[in-house]
This record gives sequence, C-alpha cells and structure tokens, in this order.
Amino acid sequence: MKLITQNKKLSLLLQNNIAYLDNELYGLFANEGQDVETSSQLRGLYKLDTPKPIIIVAKKHYSESWKTYSAISLKELKQILKLQHSKVEGAKPIQRIITNKEQDGFDVHTIVFHELIQNFISAKAVLLPETELLANFFNLNKKSVAEVETPAGTLFWAHSGGKTFSAYKKGLLSNISNFLQGVGLPENADVYSINAEQYTALLFELIETTTLDKLLAIASINFTNAINKNKLHQLYLAPLLVATIFSVSVSGYFYMSKSMLLNDISDNRAEAMALMESKRKIDTIESTLSSVNSTFKEVENTHQIWALVYKVINDGMEVSRFKRTEKGVELTGRAEKASFILGELNKMPSVSGATFSGDIRKSRGMDSFTILLQFDTTKHVVSSREKNES
Repeated sequence: MKLITQNKKLSLLLQNNIAYLDNELYGLFANEGQDVETSSQLRGLYKLDTPKPIIIVAKKHYSESWKTYSAISLKELKQILKLQHSKVEGAKPIQRIITNKEQDGFDVHTIVFHELIQNFISAKAVLLPETELLANFFNLNKKSVAEVETPAGTLFWAHSGGKTFSAYKKGLLSNISNFLQGVGLPENADVYSINAEQYTALLFELIETTTLDKLLAIASINFTNAINKNKLHQLYLAPLLVATIFSVSVSGYFYMSKSMLLNDISDNRAEAMALMESKRKIDTIESTLSSVNSTFKEVENTHQIWALVYKVINDGMEVSRFKRTEKGVELTGRAEKASFILGELNKMPSVSGATFSGDIRKSRGMDSFTILLQFDTTKHVVSSREKNES
C-alpha cells in the first residue's frame, strides 16, 4: 500500500478511513478544528462519531489463546477450524497456524473479539488486532521484546519460538521482568520502547508497509456482510475483469523482464568468471609484493645498524656490545674520547639523536661508556668508505 499512498491525497484518504478502538472510537490524525486528546496515552487522537472501514482494535477488546493439535493433517485442521468459525457470532475470529514438528502437528493462535465491540463497529468493518499488527515491526526470526505506550495503556509484547505474547502493565505484571518470566524469556533481553507519540504514526506506517497477504492474514473480515451476493451482477464483474486483465498484464511484463535479465546474466557469466579469476591473481600478486616489501625494509634497517657500528669503529671506538632496545640502539665500548664518538654519531644523517646512557668511566687512558641512539630509517647511512670512494 506504500506504493499507492505515495500520493498525498491517497495517503490522506487512507488516514481518514482508519480508526482506533479503545473505550471509544478515535481517529489517528486530527484535522484543524477537531478536538484532540491531550492525555499522555491518547495524545494526538480525536473522537469519532461514526465508524470507519478499517479499525485497529486495542488488546483489551479481544482474547488470545494457543492450542496444539497433534498427529493431524493441515487439511483436517482447517476443516475443524472452519466448523469452529461457523459457531461464532459477531466479528470473525482470527486464527494463525504454525507447524509444530515435535508434536507432528500444528499450533493454532486464536483471537476472539469481545461482543462489546459490536456497539462501535459496522458489520462491514475490517478489524486489525494491534498486537498482530505490531508483530510486523519486528524481525520475527529473533526473540523480540517491547514495552509500548498504547492509547489503552502500557502493553508488554514479546515474540519467541514463532509465538507472540502480550499483556497490559497491571497487577502482578507491574514491570517487564515479571512479564519476561511469565513468557519464559531471560530478564536481560533487549527491550524496545515505543512511546505514545510514536505509536500512532507507527500503526499507520505498519498498515502502509505490511504486504497485503500478511495484512489479510491478521485481519477479521466478514465477507458475508461485506458482499451482497444478490447485487453482484455484471456491473460489478466488469471492474473486476479490468483489474484482472491489468494484473495479468503487469505480471507478464515483469516475467518477460526477469527472463531477459536471466539470459543476459547467463551470456555474461563466462566473462564475469574470467574477470573474477584475474582479480584473484592480482590480489595474490599484491599480497606477495607486500610481504617482500616488508622483508626488504627489515633487512635495510639491519644494514643501517651495522653501518653505524662500522662508522664508530673507524672513528676509534672499540665496540664490545651493541643491541636493539625499545628506546633505540645501545652501543657499549671504549675510546680515547667518548665525546668525540658521540659528536660523530650526531653528525650522521641517519641518526636522529645520540646520548650517553649511564656514567663515563676512565681506565688506562680510555673512556668506557654506553651510547643510546635513535636513527631515522628513512635516510640511508653513508659510510666513510663510501665518502672516500665518492
């Protein structure tokens, strides 16, 4: 219906034909001059004097039950449910069937509307239970829990194992934890919160965006009252025929378009596979180049350190030990003048900083010391031999 109601006038037409049934009938969106309810729960709604064709029914006006039918076929189950429907007066019950593999049968969810609602609705009205409509807001492949501020009161709602559960906040169910325990869900489950201001717009959005087959599955429609068979003559069959032809034409067009797309995909499949193979080879080459580049960088860094050691040995330092640490590279040894060695290291382009680490000790005319240096790996070390050769 969202495709249809993109037109503003059609959207307004749909809004004006939807009502919400609490203690009284309310319209969802008020126009200028209409008396709007200002209470926290009924905010934005306005009272109606006449019924509407589509009525969203509050949870308080119907009862829900689950029943398991074991060792039975779907055909037999539908016959049983049909007999049950025939005995109910007033609004038609809504029944949803879920396969139960453990019982080799089915679980049936039944919604029965209270007789009181007949005072507010017409015989031709389409009834939508708010809890079933709300289910289309959540991903039913996961466990979902919600606390909703509805016009009829705060409603706890949950879905688990293909089944939906709901109850108003009152009595023993004074908080969401008690409700979760009652339906067998963990207390730490994620809870959606929908306030009163969001709820009205959400109901209309769900009617617009829910697919027609799902909408009909959760709706109570009394076709006997809605259609007068005595008046169903050619005048009514002509529009129906036009709609059928239109539907078949559109379906045929989309079928042909789909067939043409599938043919194009089939024709281009070989080319696509070749491109994917080329992409795979390129990714492999790039991965190999990255690995080789990383290895070359490590080797280059090692050569730079050896070049530094070679430089201080040529400058007269007896190197007894050198090692790499988190702070940099430590050179330990002795020379006639420790300050001369330190100065020469600081002159090197590849060294970003060189300092003494610890004390300088004199022994037999030689300085014993340790130098901590950091070097810039982006600059190449030029040894004395290279300078002389140049």
